[in-house]
Amino acid sequence: MEDTHMTCVQRLKKLMAVVAIATFCMCLIGSYQTCSFKKTVNTPLYSVFTRGLRWIRHMINRDYEEYERLFYGVLTEAKKSEG
Repeated sequence: MEDTHMTCVQRLKKLMAVVAIATFCMCLIGSYQTCSFKKTVNTPLYSVFTRGLRWIRHMINRDYEEYERLFYGVLTEAKKSEG
């Protein structure tokens, strides 16, 4: 966000909305990923956002159809958890 040279408020609002949606998606996907823990403080090695970002990167490098199937699976699970 800091590196943008935009001065139009409307465009900045749109950019902020896209960044917020992307952050939400990364956190949602990352919350379903397992992660190993640090032994000393019993906390995950990676944040929920980082786990989601790594999963997306990994899936993009794989076959697109498999990526699409797994992504919709995550969305279905998220929908079930809403109740």
